[in-house]
Amino acid sequence: MTGVGERIPHAAPAPASQLARWVGKSGCVEALNIERPKLVMKVHRRFVKAGAEVLFTNSGGAAPQLLRSFRMFDEAFAVSYLGAELARTVADEAAHQVLVIGDVRLPSRVPVTGFMTADEIESAARCLVSAQVAGGVDAVLIDVAARPAHVAAAMNGARWGMTEAEQKVPLMLLLRPALQPGRFDRDQIHEDLAQSAVLASTMQVAAIGVNPGDIPETAPALLEHVLPYWKGAVALSPAADTNTVRTLCEDPMLGGRLAFLPSSSPRDLRRVIKTSLGATTLVRRRKRK
Repeated sequence: MTGVGERIPHAAPAPASQLARWVGKSGCVEALNIERPKLVMKVHRRFVKAGAEVLFTNSGGAAPQLLRSFRMFDEAFAVSYLGAELARTVADEAAHQVLVIGDVRLPSRVPVTGFMTADEIESAARCLVSAQVAGGVDAVLIDVAARPAHVAAAMNGARWGMTEAEQKVPLMLLLRPALQPGRFDRDQIHEDLAQSAVLASTMQVAAIGVNPGDIPETAPALLEHVLPYWKGAVALSPAADTNTVRTLCEDPMLGGRLAFLPSSSPRDLRRVIKTSLGATTLVRRRKRK
């Protein structure tokens, strides 16, 4: 996101947490892209005003298999496209440069049908990445289970999606520990992360990070099993907490490799995280046609 020696840009959180109160626990936040677009843009503008230099699209739950619960399976492309377009509109009207990252989360299990197959993951990635790129994002962050087969399927689908959109953008991976029902195998989780990182290192990924999810391990701890096989930039989850961000910034081996610094609130965005470390160049604002 930045050049070496430059300050690492602050990112707004994914807008879902700010929008959730409008739909309640059983509602679909992503549907607001269609039903209440001005509300979604209002949330984006709030963070841009506070200084955000990176916006995430309101599309974290837009995978077709997740939208099926709301009878919106066929609206997956439209929901994701509008999420990107709304964020792009706010970014373009900002007084300072603001980049847009497409938030693509691919579940490994879904209600009713259970575990997703590699073909389903590839199809979902193709649909969502195509929509995000067509909607104007500068990069895409793909949250996928840390299983080599799932990572390969997600990347293949993402490439097809960019081909359909006739535009290439950097792809970043957020590896999510793959859990077996009723079982927590720490060693297997670590091995899956390592194997997924090895595979990703051969697939022209712009940055890799981890999303701990609900397991009792922190992102910095999980990254220890990824970084021996990954020498490039490090991405953080849009939901990363302040302690995680601070820990990684203070690590001299990692601070300069961070792609962006997610913040949980406008107040966080106004705080200056003191670091003289730069970051690897990842994304530049794409030229608008």
